[in-house]
Amino acid sequence: MTNLSAPGQAYFEAGRVMLWNDTETLAKLARWAPYVFIVLGFIVAVGGQFVKSKLDERVKSLEALAEKERRNTPPQLDAQLAISDKGNIFTVVDSYNLIPFRARWLVVSEKDHVVSGLMLEDVEFHPSLDTKRWKHKENINLGQVTNAFVELRYHWQSLYYAELGHPEHLHGEVRYRYRLVNGAPQPEE
Repeated sequence: MTNLSAPGQAYFEAGRVMLWNDTETLAKLARWAPYVFIVLGFIVAVGGQFVKSKLDERVKSLEALAEKERRNTPPQLDAQLAISDKGNIFTVVDSYNLIPFRARWLVVSEKDHVVSGLMLEDVEFHPSLDTKRWKHKENINLGQVTNAFVELRYHWQSLYYAELGHPEHLHGEVRYRYRLVNGAPQPEE
């Protein structure tokens, strides 16, 4: 048996630790243990704050990147003429990717003769999960329609078009040609 009398060391006997039987060592351990755990707790808290701040920075950078990509994404939309149960003709606009846009449209007949009202300013659309479709009643002057032919011309642009320097992919036009059959628009093939 070896007797190790230096402070904080234990007596070893046949491979067993005798620390729990040494009152002097236990008293020193009892005095220092709270300080050790306080220091360890402080180190863990500082480390946790460091990790949290790095994670917050990463989340913010990913959100900024996602917003930049969203602003550079063109709206996916479609616009068509449809007739209601009451016989009114509507322009129906569907948004497929929730990108806000502005638009103006008109209905023409042969030789680009305008048969609907002219819009003085663009209409803004802000799609959401609840609102992806809009209907606008058209006042088509059927007396000015030639050969029962009409065409919807729907011009659109992303709300971020000007902000991003007018890129080509953030604006466009949807055109559909129709024949009016008994006052109802039927798509031409």
